[in-house]
Amino acid sequence: MQLIKTMTVLALALTITACNKSGSGTNEAVASDTQINAPLAKDDALGNFIVVNQADEDIYVSSSASFDNDAQILFKLSELSTTINLNRYFSNESKLIRLYALKASDVEAFFEDNVVPVQSLDVLVQEGGTFSPFASTNTFDKFGELRVCNKTGKVLAFAFNDVAGPIEGMIGRTACNMPIDLPARGLLDVYFLDASTFALEESWSEIVAEGSAFRLDLGDGFQNDQPATLKVRSRLNSTVQIVDQSNQSALNNAQCDQCAYLPKNTTGEFELNALSDYLIEVRNLDGEVLFTSSEVLLLGSGEEAFYDLVVEDGLVLLKLVDQSAEVEVSDLEMTSFSGSCATYADGFYTTYGDLECDLQYLGDINLVQELAYEMVDIDGDYITKRYAQVYEQVTSSVASLYGDVTLRLNVLTKSGEYIQGTPLNIAIR
Repeated sequence: MQLIKTMTVLALALTITACNKSGSGTNEAVASDTQINAPLAKDDALGNFIVVNQADEDIYVSSSASFDNDAQILFKLSELSTTINLNRYFSNESKLIRLYALKASDVEAFFEDNVVPVQSLDVLVQEGGTFSPFASTNTFDKFGELRVCNKTGKVLAFAFNDVAGPIEGMIGRTACNMPIDLPARGLLDVYFLDASTFALEESWSEIVAEGSAFRLDLGDGFQNDQPATLKVRSRLNSTVQIVDQSNQSALNNAQCDQCAYLPKNTTGEFELNALSDYLIEVRNLDGEVLFTSSEVLLLGSGEEAFYDLVVEDGLVLLKLVDQSAEVEVSDLEMTSFSGSCATYADGFYTTYGDLECDLQYLGDINLVQELAYEMVDIDGDYITKRYAQVYEQVTSSVASLYGDVTLRLNVLTKSGEYIQGTPLNIAIR
């Protein structure tokens, strides 16, 4: 891998030297660079197509062979690679497209019709793929195809015949059935590298003829029967939905029988696929977006992540909680609850009926093994409600419709500590 870095630095040094020798060459390159008004490439976390830059300079990539400013895809790539989502640009998933690439130093010659852009092979929008316009693949005109399923949990780069050779393309972390075009030139060695470190992950060898087709699973696989869990503790005063941006659907909350909501002041548990990319969005029940994550959430098999949903300076934020840190929670916080009580007569002109108290636990349910309510009703009768939920109703038949009710919450924590709460008095008049 050191060889790659050394060659890249050497190539860059030679490029700079050549520009300096030409005298006005640097200024001309800058001037020609402005003839294509393209934004810098920006990674799409949910992308299905990776463009690789092996040109040792900036390149332009477009879905138009003329690099029109109104092209559906048009960007400038200065880094090694970028990930785009073809589905965001083209509504027809069955559409076949091609991408075109130009070196920044060739732009002026391109507009003078002296340079032809490098073009990709046909790409199916739904499948995605990869394109390395200035690698060796583009010197061939006959190809076979390798379909790859990446189960390594890493973004992979691949090179042909030389582990330190140019990067011919990249494979997304969870890409499966992704097509790779193989030059049809007989025996071919393909080296798959960790794209972040360029360490060798796997290699594959096969005789490739025009039209030949292969399949390959990379990695040991991940255990989808061990899902990951996203826990969100809401400190908001309204019910919200936790949404997966990739399909715009609300995640189901295991704490409310798989409902698609996160009630106010509760902690929800949301099952996620392990080793899958998620961009999380928070919406209110009117569909208004309150928060959009700018970072991908990726959890391993059986892994849990715990977040607080809070309001700070008027903004809704989703903040990662460090569960390894010891957090002291007071007895008052652990036994905190709110509630209201009402009585309902059994008939007209009666003084007896039913007492109903609607209660909500306000503490951290993740620390609780059991909740138990004690109630002394209007008649002085003692009622207990064990194994209570976050939202609970405690009822009693009473001989009087008016009077005082006393409630207390006792908590058994997961650490085995029993905490007796402070009584709450509610007057019904």
